[in-house]
Amino acid sequence: MSTVAAMDGSTFFTRLCTLMAANPPAAADQPAVRRFASLGITPGGKPTTEAAVLDNAVKAAKQRIAAYRDPRARTVDG
Repeated sequence: MSTVAAMDGSTFFTRLCTLMAANPPAAADQPAVRRFASLGITPGGKPTTEAAVLDNAVKAAKQRIAAYRDPRARTVDG
């Protein structure tokens, strides 16, 4: 398991805040950055949302990522 995959929600989002301070989000990411800010996830900040909520979000995201299939993908020759 990778280091990121092993993180709980609080650890992941706290690390994201640290990384966003060192590597500011691109202008195209501003809609997502505004949504993150409502959870206290800001460059250099600290998440203000309950740990259980963040943990559940990470768990749900992992399930969605694992189940994702690109609708444009085609299977060719099996």
